[in-house]
Amino acid sequence: MRKAKKWEIPRLASEKKFRQAACRILSHRLFTVLEWIVTFKHDRADEDIHQLRIAIRRLRYPLETMISQFDRKVMQTFIEELNDLQDAAGAARDVDVLAVRLRALNHQYSWHLRKIVYLDLEDQRRELYKKAADAIDIFAVSPALYDFKKEINYAEYESELLLRSTNTESPPPPPVSQDDMEEPQ
Repeated sequence: MRKAKKWEIPRLASEKKFRQAACRILSHRLFTVLEWIVTFKHDRADEDIHQLRIAIRRLRYPLETMISQFDRKVMQTFIEELNDLQDAAGAARDVDVLAVRLRALNHQYSWHLRKIVYLDLEDQRRELYKKAADAIDIFAVSPALYDFKKEINYAEYESELLLRSTNTESPPPPPVSQDDMEEPQ
């Protein structure tokens, strides 16, 4: 059996009715979001927030196109919750990307950025990661998530989804290392 690509949904037969297919797709995508939430909450690694953000997009975009198959109010409320979560994850990810870019520029141009710049960036990163974690905590217990799961018959697919595993990669190192914070000679 061939391994499915990241964007493919396993066991999605072409003869399925659209609503059934939509439920399977959205359940699959929601499960992936929930997996990355657990991984991020455990590791707090920059790759985890990046993958969470991708998973949110992969859930939100098909949801927006399939909204006509479901209760519009339930879906709109859930999309708003997803947007809040995506914004929080995006802000945290932006700081990670900035740190990587600053290190590259510092090395490329032999700049000697002061330790305070890296310390401030790390403080911002901690604050934004905490905000992302807080957004996750709110999302995890939100009535919108509960209603969404009910609307897409998530329980029907949950046991099947639990059998698969997507998080086998080890996390990369943190975005700012001690070497980056050393004062120039």
